[in-house]
Amino acid sequence: MQLKKINLVAPSIYQEQLCQLFSKQSAVDQQDYYSKKGEGKIDKLELWSYNGKMAEYAVFNTLIQFPEYKTIVPPDIMLYKKDRKSHDADIKADDKNIHVKSCMVVDDRLSSWLFSTEDKLVSQPKENDIIAFVSITLPKTFQAYFIQATRITGMYKEPYAKKTVAHAIYEEDLIG
Repeated sequence: MQLKKINLVAPSIYQEQLCQLFSKQSAVDQQDYYSKKGEGKIDKLELWSYNGKMAEYAVFNTLIQFPEYKTIVPPDIMLYKKDRKSHDADIKADDKNIHVKSCMVVDDRLSSWLFSTEDKLVSQPKENDIIAFVSITLPKTFQAYFIQATRITGMYKEPYAKKTVAHAIYEEDLIG
């Protein structure tokens, strides 16, 4: 598979502030859920939430530049009770369900993205499910691969970190 990584439009200052507010409260609300998985450190959860929401806004800001999309629903910044955690699409663009996965680029290593073992996107993707694999490089450079979820059903692997219970996609598999 040979996908092309595209540059995304970075979030605005306003969007960044929304992400900061969202991530602070979201980390507190989700701490119990992630503690059961051995990942309950509040600063780590806050960073994950912040990066994920920033990636969603970068995808949204890029998609709104394409006139072929008539309706694009922005990222959801509502806070829900922990029992309402879902794996629904992060952004809707007409009939497309865009699922945004984010990862911080560290050094020159290739990126990887994790999916919950409960995520139906892994086991039962629909034809209109699109995954945006976003790589974030400091100081706020966003790039992504976009791919139809049904095209990668056989590519999920175990994470390198054996204690992590998830499915992983590795950049080297996307770029061939």
